[in-house]
Amino acid sequence: MPKDGGRRRVVFLGGIYGRKRPGDLVDAVLALSRSDIECLFVGGTTDMHSLGPDFEQKVRARPDLFTIVGEKNRSEALSYMASADVFCLPSGDESQPVSPLEAAAVGVPSLLTDLAPYAGIWQHGRNCLLHPVGDVGLLGWNLTAILADEGLRKRIVDGSQELLHRFSLAAFLRRFTAEMPV
Repeated sequence: MPKDGGRRRVVFLGGIYGRKRPGDLVDAVLALSRSDIECLFVGGTTDMHSLGPDFEQKVRARPDLFTIVGEKNRSEALSYMASADVFCLPSGDESQPVSPLEAAAVGVPSLLTDLAPYAGIWQHGRNCLLHPVGDVGLLGWNLTAILADEGLRKRIVDGSQELLHRFSLAAFLRRFTAEMPV
């Protein structure tokens, strides 16, 4: 998916509704006051009303920064992910989403909220950058850092790809069958 004029692309991939907190990403990008970023929201919009009118108003007021792509098939969604400079999932709660691993598979660093289910898996500064739920200031700082620091970006991508191998289907099957009595 081509970028708009060489701008840095932030992709949010998931349902666009309250629990996923895409408004935090909008507020962080707006606070940065940068014109070199484009932020794409890829995912279902059926429950977007749960975000309240402010979310849509902010997004519609800045078409130069924000695009609601909507729901796409898996291949198209992953094409958007692969075109990103950074993936962001600022959710208020999660179980174990696949999208950060998909980002790792295409070499895109992830910005995630520091959630209990991620403990011991997603680690700040090693395979992602984390921020507390609702901490828009730190989310903006993390976004600035990952876009500005190539060394940090490489470390995060390398760490996330190690994690991807740890949770691959082949690794799962090895662990699963190792536990089975013969």
